[in-house]
Amino acid sequence: LKATIEISNPADTYLNMKKYTKGYIWVNGINLGRFWNVGPQFKLYCPGVWLKNGTNEIYVLDLKYAG
Repeated sequence: LKATIEISNPADTYLNMKKYTKGYIWVNGINLGRFWNVGPQFKLYCPGVWLKNGTNEIYVLDLKYAG
């Protein structure tokens, strides 16, 4: 899954991965980390310095995606 978002004021944020199963996430080419729906962590922290004014790319690799 690839998403592009427009940000006018980059700041620290969290990405909620609770609806995903198991995999990895990248923000602007930087590996943000792993996620897994068994917890205990469902939100991944993204430092504001990794985001930029304008277009930002988010890639999600869900290893268990069945769709």
